[in-house]
Order: sequence, then structure tokens, then C-alpha cells
Amino acid sequence: MGRLIYLFLIAPWWVYAAAAAGFLYLSEQVYQNELKEQADATAALAQPVPGRVDLSAFDRQSDVGLADEVHIGGWINTDFNYHLRKTKKGRVRTEGYMYVLQGAADTSSTKQVRAIILMSEREKADFISRISEFQVPGKLDETGHSYFAFNGVRTNAGSFSDLVEDAFKEQGLTKGPDFIVVEPFWEGREKGLTYAGDPQRLRGNLWKLSGVLLVLAAIKFGLARRSKQRQSERDAASVERAIFASSPIASAGEKGARFGRPDPGVSQPKTLRQTAARVQKTLPERSSPELQSEEGGEDHGLAKAGFMRRFTQASRKSQMILLGMVFILPFCVMKPAFGGMVLPVAFMVYIYWSIGAKAATSVRKALEEVGLLKPRISRLAKQDPFSRLEAQARNIR
Repeated sequence: MGRLIYLFLIAPWWVYAAAAAGFLYLSEQVYQNELKEQADATAALAQPVPGRVDLSAFDRQSDVGLADEVHIGGWINTDFNYHLRKTKKGRVRTEGYMYVLQGAADTSSTKQVRAIILMSEREKADFISRISEFQVPGKLDETGHSYFAFNGVRTNAGSFSDLVEDAFKEQGLTKGPDFIVVEPFWEGREKGLTYAGDPQRLRGNLWKLSGVLLVLAAIKFGLARRSKQRQSERDAASVERAIFASSPIASAGEKGARFGRPDPGVSQPKTLRQTAARVQKTLPERSSPELQSEEGGEDHGLAKAGFMRRFTQASRKSQMILLGMVFILPFCVMKPAFGGMVLPVAFMVYIYWSIGAKAATSVRKALEEVGLLKPRISRLAKQDPFSRLEAQARNIR
């Protein structure tokens, strides 16, 4: 689980955007399927109960009606009934009961199963207490077993699929060509076919999840751009220091010149821009200590560091966003009502926060330009290093 959270946090912005698009597509598909199920259930209720079909002659293609309704007849082979138990760490977490159904033409030794019914403890007790309601009066199979009729829907084994497969293997059973899992209408046909879902609400929940992913994609995109911008500023500052270290201004003290004048005995370039060009040509062969430090530290910088180091060195804004993703997002997904209330508020806070940060940056920039505030290093790095060094040289001379 921790690995999944880590991969989720470090995923690039386009992964979030693609996931949001996928959930939007999925929401429409689920919505259309739910509408179809609702229409089928309504149409099935408007029709009479389909005729009973013995399991020996049952055909899944023709005997399954609207909303997957079936009406089957057969007998229960008690020799193969099975108590299903799902355990975890030695404790029973879920249990159920599998009832094996055969057709009138089958015998007790028949290993090919026509259908099964899965019951919970409560459903089993209810079935036993009302067993006469499911029996067909005066009808027995060839071996004298009671004959039953079940009206319900075709379903699947769900979470018991693996246990059902194990029970079949243990008893040497096989599934017939038209094998089905039947869920009877324990509380009546009308209630069993009444659609209880809400397609619009389901689609809305998926839309909310898509919106969350889009917001996260925008945040990740902004953080990525900011990281690249900071790296560019560091690179510019490194080049500036290298140029200044190789200029006549920096070497004036070593040559013994006064007021920054170069040594007459040493050939010097006429302009500082020529000095910069000479430094750029010699950088691959003779890197300055500052550049070597920058290059050597790049492999161990934030881009290559572990997640915890990146997190502790990130801005407070980024830390709060990541913590919100880890602790709040799961609750928003599990509790849509909570997410519908919290996510819009968080989104508005982020918008106002961003606007406030931009406004503060603009005010600081204006104060720096009129000289009321000392420019930050990042602001100095954005200036033309050649112009700044020439200005310093003029001041020294």
C-alpha cells in the first residue's frame, strides 16, 4: 500500500490528466449501463413471471429474460452442498452456503452441476423455514427427491468465486454447458426487480473523482514548472559566478593591480564580454570550483533525492498540498458527501492562495525596482550577468 501511495505521489501531471479523462469516459459508460438496467427491470416487472424451465433443458441463450430473470426447476443434491468459509490469518471473515441443483434427468451420482444457489446464514435460515413455498407440490424426481422451483436472477459467485472453484475440485464436480448461479427473489419478485440504484448520483461521484484528478494534475504541472524555473536560476547563477571568477575584476587582487585595473604585463581582453566568451570556450576543459560543485551536487540534488528529503525541502505550500492528498483524498473517495463539501472549499483556498502569492510577488518586484527593497538572489540571477559585471567594473574604476 505504501508503495502505491509513493507511486501516486511521484507520478507526473499527465498521468493524473489521463486518469481524469479515463474516469470521465468510465462515468458515461457506467451511466448508460445503469440506465439500461433500470429500463430492463421496469420492463420485466411489467411482464408476467416467465414459465418454469427444468434445468435439464435449460438454455442460457433463450431462457434468461429481461434484467437477467430466470425461472428454473430442479432438485437439490444434498451430497454436494458445501459450507464456504473465507478466512484470513486463521479467522473466519466471511462464510456462506452453496446449494447444488440438478435437473430431473440427473441422478445422485451425476457430477455435472446445472446450477448453484449461494446463501448467507440468514438466507439459509429463511429458506429452511419457508422451504414449502419453493417446493412443487406432488412432484418428485426419479430418485424421490423433492422438486423445487426458483424465480430469481442470474448472477455470479462474486467474492466466493475462488471458494466455489475449490469446492468443485475437491468433490470432482464439473460445470454444465449452461451452468448458472441463481439468486432467488427471497423477498418477492417485485422487490427483487425494483431498481434501487441512482445512475445520476453514480455518474456525479465519478465526475467528482475526475475533478480531483484534474486539480491534482494542475498542481503537479505548476510544481514541475516551478522546479524547472528554480533549476534555471541556479544554472544562471553558476555561470555568472564562473564568469566573474575569470574576469579581470576578480583577478585584480591576485595581480597586484590597484582599483581593479589588470596587470599590464598580462594580455587581457578589451571588454568583459570577450572575457565571458573566453571563459565559455574553456569551461569544458577548466571548470571553476563553483561549477564543479554545482555539477557534482546535481546527482545528489532534489531531482535525485529520496522522497522524504524532497518533501522536507519542498515549500510549505507543496507540503500542505501533499499531506492533503494523502489524508483527505481517501476520505473524499470513500465518502462522496464529505468530498463534495471539502473539495470545493480546498479548491477555492488554493485559488485565493495562488492569487495572493502572485500579488505579493508583484508588490515586491515593484519595491525592488524603486530601490526600497534589496533584490533577491533569484532576481539577480535573472538579470543579464554581463551587464551587471560591467556595471560593477565601472563602479570599481
